[in-house]
Amino acid sequence: MSEWFSTILCASLFVLTAFAYSVEAQSTVPEVDIVCETTSVQIKVHPGANTFGYSNCIVSNPTLYQEEVEITVLSDGLPNTGSSKVNIGPGGEVEIQLSFKAEIGMLMQSRSWSVEAVVVSANGVPPPNNASSKLTGILYIMQYSDLSIISSESVIDVNAGSSFEVEVLVENLGNQIDFFSIGLDDSKIMEDEGFIGTASGFRIQIEPRSNGGQIESIIFEITTPDKVGKVDSFYIGFYATSEFSCRYEGMCNTQYASAIISLSEDDSGNFSDSLSGNTVMIIGAIIGTMVVAAVVVVLVRRKTSNDIFEMSEEDDDFGDDFDDEFEEDDFEDDLEDDFFDDL
Repeated sequence: MSEWFSTILCASLFVLTAFAYSVEAQSTVPEVDIVCETTSVQIKVHPGANTFGYSNCIVSNPTLYQEEVEITVLSDGLPNTGSSKVNIGPGGEVEIQLSFKAEIGMLMQSRSWSVEAVVVSANGVPPPNNASSKLTGILYIMQYSDLSIISSESVIDVNAGSSFEVEVLVENLGNQIDFFSIGLDDSKIMEDEGFIGTASGFRIQIEPRSNGGQIESIIFEITTPDKVGKVDSFYIGFYATSEFSCRYEGMCNTQYASAIISLSEDDSGNFSDSLSGNTVMIIGAIIGTMVVAAVVVVLVRRKTSNDIFEMSEEDDDFGDDFDDEFEEDDFEDDLEDDFFDDL
């Protein structure tokens, strides 16, 4: 009998102790707790991304009261979801999801966010205390790479054995400053064809266009082969690679541009020779024409002189005849005078 009583007494003491511990573990005043799986939220904003970031949180009620809890989410100017009111029973909990939205192409940056849970009523009445719980975190707008490269000329006409320049334009279309490696694509093939170009390439830093970055001009100097072979048109390629993409995006983001080189022989020497020959012919023709003209002038002058001389002779003959006639008339007059005198 005494053993049975002792057993019941021990069991009762154990139950009472457990109950007292449970009551002590629960708060006697309204209270709320909030815990999130992450406070660092990353948001991708590259073209095609969904631009949302998430964090799952648990709101718990460690009291004996039926609590109504108001949840408020702030995200430093970015749209968000998760603000609401929830009812949590004694010792219960509720899971919520917070979401934050960015915009495509936003510059890489960080924003702060916070979530706060406040007990607005316990068992239907306002709590006598300030029962709340708050958590803060960081939103990271992630960097992405993007770029463009174009050649200022699509077709380039050059002479064999000459040097020329090609301009390519590179622009940073990402959302943060980036380094770019720029060079000739398949430069070994060009060398095999006899071209000599800027083999080492360029490495430049460019601000993103969305942050006021400008298009960068890169000049390549290229020397053509000395002679034109069987092929007179060649493809020349250029590339630009984002260094950020190679380091952090898992693969290199490389873009390409191209131009066509049309190669021809330098015929300026032949043209000069032809021009010299033509010049000699022209000068000879001019001199010949001048000689002929001089001969014609001389002949005309001689003919004119002869005509004048003949006219002078005719005038002289006419004068002699006139004098002779004059003398005859005088003689006749003298005869008539003598005849009348004799009478």
